[in-house]
Amino acid sequence: MSDRETSLEEHRPPALTRSEAAWCKAVALAEAVALVAGGRGLRWARPSPLPTVAYPKVFVVGCPRSGTTWVDDILRRHPRVVGGRESHLYPTIRGSIATRGRFSVTAWAQLLYGIERGGRLGRIAGVNNYVDRRTLARLAGSALAEAGSGDEAADRLIRAVLDSYFLRSGGASDHVLVEKTPTHIFHAEKILSTFPEARLVEVVRDGRDVCVSMQMRGMRIPAWPTAREGQIDLWARSVRRGLAVRRNPDFRDRVTVVHYEDLKADTVAESKRLFAAAGLEASPEFASFAAAATDIGHYHTGPGEFRHKGEVGTWVEHFSADDDRLFRSMIGDLFTEIGYAYD
Repeated sequence: MSDRETSLEEHRPPALTRSEAAWCKAVALAEAVALVAGGRGLRWARPSPLPTVAYPKVFVVGCPRSGTTWVDDILRRHPRVVGGRESHLYPTIRGSIATRGRFSVTAWAQLLYGIERGGRLGRIAGVNNYVDRRTLARLAGSALAEAGSGDEAADRLIRAVLDSYFLRSGGASDHVLVEKTPTHIFHAEKILSTFPEARLVEVVRDGRDVCVSMQMRGMRIPAWPTAREGQIDLWARSVRRGLAVRRNPDFRDRVTVVHYEDLKADTVAESKRLFAAAGLEASPEFASFAAAATDIGHYHTGPGEFRHKGEVGTWVEHFSADDDRLFRSMIGDLFTEIGYAYD
């Protein structure tokens, strides 16, 4: 995320006016009714075919505040990468359509309204950065025209959104789509099952530093747990989910783990490893360029900023004795299992 993007995040436009919100809801509901009717075969119009294109995909995942933005920034320096902002595709689309069913008017109306609202307010994270309301409705009509469950319809729609975005962004068969949504770690198995061509890059960082990063960023945007217990729990769940994926013989060869501390210690070597994991050729000179171009010195840092310090071991300054005891009691041997040691 660039400083410009950070600024947009911190200075969002005001909420929609009542009339704007009412109009958006009315349009979303009308489109939702039409979608469900079409899916049930009650419309004459034949939906357009979904876009189809073959290209590799890399999903950057991990606990929020672990360095996923840095990894994404490095990968997007490559000229063959098509990237975008955080999509939150899986919790947004699967959380509504797969959960409530393909013929739920309420689910479709809420999904369409959310995208329209996000676009109008300039939300920098969300599905609205990949597709607008009209395009999603068109793609959804095609996804619903095919038989299957809500789960299958959601998967088809997610693929269609990514394909549509990739093509509009000038992607070709020799390009790689890089999508970074940290919490997609909780949908890792579904991603790898749906996209046999996809790989995951999981970013792992010392959970204590992650907690401090959440704490510092929360001074301005409380998007993560504010209580220490909640921060530790989110980190533990994210790390355990990553471990489970890597232990699955069907998926483990498609997951690359990057430790924040290794990336900090030798950014050039780790950048080269990242490009290789994404199937991208990168000379030592290009890896050096990517490392230099994404150095934290180029960005605003400090308490409340999107990037705090970017250092290793900042937890020592901010963890109380009670924090340390809580972390150890909640995490236990998981810490050493993923390669860390209690100090």
